[in-house]
Amino acid sequence: MSTAMAKVSSGNSIMAMINEHYPAYHPLLSIAHLAHDPDMDLKGQLDCHKTIAKYVATELRSIDVRQTVTDSRRVIVSLFDDITEVVDAVEVIEYDSVN
Repeated sequence: MSTAMAKVSSGNSIMAMINEHYPAYHPLLSIAHLAHDPDMDLKGQLDCHKTIAKYVATELRSIDVRQTVTDSRRVIVSLFDDITEVVDAVEVIEYDSVN
């Protein structure tokens, strides 16, 4: 028997033994009951929800998205003049942000 199969069988046997003494017991359900117990303090309730969340919701993680820019475009903004020229160049505009 493989190690993975032994773990599954072992886990099922343990749950079967627990269910002999406590019918319909499930650890996550018990934690959910604790999370909604009015006598439980808020930190305890939060810990219960954190424990259950790992098993019932996908954990979201940030990912780093990088893109290499191989193209350049010039953007011209004018409030008063018509813009008729289109140029494929990059112009660097520097300004002092302190003022």
